[in-house]
Amino acid sequence: MGSSPLFNVAVKGNDIKKESIIASTSVFIDTVIICTMTGIALVSSGFFNIATDATDLTQRAFSIIPYGNYLLTFSLVVFAVATIPCWSYYGLIGIKFLFKDKIKIQNIYKIIYTLCVFLGAVLTLNVVWSISSIANALMVIPNLVMLFKLRNDFKYN
Repeated sequence: MGSSPLFNVAVKGNDIKKESIIASTSVFIDTVIICTMTGIALVSSGFFNIATDATDLTQRAFSIIPYGNYLLTFSLVVFAVATIPCWSYYGLIGIKFLFKDKIKIQNIYKIIYTLCVFLGAVLTLNVVWSISSIANALMVIPNLVMLFKLRNDFKYN
């Protein structure tokens, strides 16, 4: 989605090659390794034919792994605890860019974000995932438009 550069540009390092390797490695680990392992676990479980939804499939697949339910719970908690402040930071960077460091608007954003975190904890899972998908699409669309518009400015070696 193009969100990780928001963290990468905040680094005050002097070695751009080192920072680039670190940035690309984190995306590789998250996208290729973790997503592939999860996909293999879900498909190899054989429950994709009988599961009623993604939550059911995931719970069934991890239940056949020794201590899989604990692993799944631990992973979800770690993911949630890491994701909430990360996305808050992403949004705050966007607000600062759009509104040129206006503290009042930043505080309004923080209140709205906190309310959204609360709503995410009390709404049904299907509603939360639907809102999440819409929010992700709203992030991806401008990135794709800008990549298309800037396509001639990219230099390939």
